[in-house]
Amino acid sequence: MNSGFTPEQETKILELSARGWSGSKIAQEIGSSKGGVNGYLRRRGLSVPSRRHRGPRDPALRQANDVAPQGKTTMRTRTLEDFRRANDETWKIRNGIKQLLKSGIYMTDSEFRDAVRGNTQRWRASADAREFEENRFRYKGEVLWASAETLKEMKDIVGVGI
Repeated sequence: MNSGFTPEQETKILELSARGWSGSKIAQEIGSSKGGVNGYLRRRGLSVPSRRHRGPRDPALRQANDVAPQGKTTMRTRTLEDFRRANDETWKIRNGIKQLLKSGIYMTDSEFRDAVRGNTQRWRASADAREFEENRFRYKGEVLWASAETLKEMKDIVGVGI
């Protein structure tokens, strides 16, 4: 079967394809068209790697894959702070009080929970902690959040003792 490629080009196509190179990258490397390379691989019953595919799926082959772009990290590192931001409801509430509840500002419980990206299922257990009593006020069946000074003024307005 005449593929239009020299035996050296065919060997190079098969080698680069096995290492996860895309058809366009292989074509660039051997000085051919992308369609010609992709057609050759299909006729041989091989899948054509796309640009998104960064290498072989087999971990042993992936380690040997020397075509990964230099200077690009594919693994994202995560810190303890990232974990805390995602999972520690008490920390979210403390930060929200400091950053969002400035003097003269108040929020309903659901507004505050959404603003600090609190987890709906775990929110109540953390929000009802004694530590936040000076920033939390229940009025007419609704929980309101505010700075301590604002909350004192709100209670004075509605005539609720402190």
